[in-house]
Amino acid sequence: MKINKKKSAFTLLELLIVIGVLAIIATTVALTLNPAELLRQGNDSRRIVELQSINKAIQLAQTDDTSLFLGSSGVVYLSLPDTNPNCSNYSLPSLPTGYSYACQTPSNFRRVDGTGWLPINFTALSMGSPFSALPIDPENDDNDNLYYTYENGYVLTAKLLSNKYTQEVAQKDGGLDPWRFEIGNGVSILDIPIKFANEQEINIISYTDHAMEPSISRDGQYLFWNSLNDGIDTSIFYAQRVDDTNFQSMGKVGGVNGTPPHLDAVASMDINNNFYWVSTRNYPTVFENYQSGKFNNGVVTDIAPVNGDFYIREPGWIIMDAEISPDGELLFLVNAKFMGGPLPMESDIGVANKVNNEFIKDQNSGTLLQNINTTNYLEYAPSISANGMEIFFTRIIGNASYIYVASRNSLNEPFGNPELLDITGNLPEAPSISLDGKTLYYHKKDGQYYKIYKMIRVP
Repeated sequence: MKINKKKSAFTLLELLIVIGVLAIIATTVALTLNPAELLRQGNDSRRIVELQSINKAIQLAQTDDTSLFLGSSGVVYLSLPDTNPNCSNYSLPSLPTGYSYACQTPSNFRRVDGTGWLPINFTALSMGSPFSALPIDPENDDNDNLYYTYENGYVLTAKLLSNKYTQEVAQKDGGLDPWRFEIGNGVSILDIPIKFANEQEINIISYTDHAMEPSISRDGQYLFWNSLNDGIDTSIFYAQRVDDTNFQSMGKVGGVNGTPPHLDAVASMDINNNFYWVSTRNYPTVFENYQSGKFNNGVVTDIAPVNGDFYIREPGWIIMDAEISPDGELLFLVNAKFMGGPLPMESDIGVANKVNNEFIKDQNSGTLLQNINTTNYLEYAPSISANGMEIFFTRIIGNASYIYVASRNSLNEPFGNPELLDITGNLPEAPSISLDGKTLYYHKKDGQYYKIYKMIRVP
């Protein structure tokens, strides 16, 4: 029997949604939080409750009518309204071949009869639709992927923004994306890695200590890395290529390492063997803590600080990470603020252009990297592809680190929304892409030691 309701009335399920949201918000209000984080928690609590409610409604629909249409395979349905059915007015993550996005018009996208953003006709249920209008994300915008998704299979997802629910919910729901709440019977295609696979450990012959912050030379013949940042002796080493997974250690790079206590780390080199690295040798007497020189046969000469306006010349601020582009014309860098702990309080990626003999911060740096840098998390360890169309980087969420990649179609436009790479294990960090773009190097912790690994790009 179908129960008729006035459009203005709340359904029982909607009342349960409101009660659930209020209960979660009441708990968070009791905490001492900054207003921005409290707002993020409130929005996240709504996202979680609404997706749980949609999930229950779909389960009910499957039980009520086993022949009910649940959507087409290979389609990712979005809660975003769009006049184009393929959602082409939005900047969205790339999908694998054979998959597409689906959006409904602004006048229809909240309908519950199968013509809304969810393709399920809830009005066909024997008890009537559990919703008067389909739930949508509190912000419902393609900026930072703030929308709901649905795939037949089925799986529902929502991006979370608060520290609390990211750690307590998104990272424990069984999905691959540590920022996204996922619920349903499958794994979202948005989480399936489409970039790199076939992980292998790099064997550095005759070297048994920590190996971190890898960088492959542009000709692929040398692998650079640094030892553990122990506050005493962090030095840069190099090894010569034997084959794809074996490199023969050649010891420390000559000329670049100071005397203990020192930190010399995060090496990179352009196609002309101009060698760059981070060094605290004269810091904080000299704020210019990024160095360069000429690499030849394992030794760096003509060493001098890199000049430019990209430094923040205030106590606590340093260049924590940086990579020179293959042609030597762009510097992707990380300004980080340390206040006594092992992690910085702030860190964001920026870009500077080479002008004469110095690097000048790009006036559009913030715009170009607007989808990379966040206010809630730390972004660092950038690596740029040879054509400048892809940027790889590390992001810390809670106590875990993740490696992402973002792409763009031209050098003048911002990088798009980042995609999480499927790299398992403890604390993967510091990606370095080869000149041909086919191999990605990075480090992660294996037992007591940090080791270097690589993955190969897949079609």
